Amino acid sequence: MVCADPDGARLNEGWYSRPGDRRAYVEHFYRPGLADQVEWTFPPGKPLPETTALMELMDAVRPSLVFSLHNSERTGAYFYLNRDDPVLAARLTELPAAQGVPMHIGEPEPPPTPTIAPGVYMTPSGEAL
Repeated sequence: MVCADPDGARLNEGWYSRPGDRRAYVEHFYRPGLADQVEWTFPPGKPLPETTALMELMDAVRPSLVFSLHNSERTGAYFYLNRDDPVLAARLTELPAAQGVPMHIGEPEPPPTPTIAPGVYMTPSGEAL
């Protein structure tokens, strides 16, 4: 497993030891703006140094799946796809329930983001952010 944003992880440490404690979360939560987030700064444009490192690692390893652990404290599972694939989207929606995890069926994180299936969204383009 790779941590793409160790600085952000460090800045959020204050609430890691008390999961579920809303006060600790509010007092110690840190999240940069979209333009400063590793996951949302892939090309086009000039990526962050952390994004460049992550892209180089992905080019070297060629993973078949990339997943994020941020922003999912209580929302449930959700997925982003880089293509409109309803068959894959339907298969993905089955996975959380099989593991006892609720599916996030609310609004996608960055608007406007097209929905492929409940909880499965198209990865927005860099221009949309």
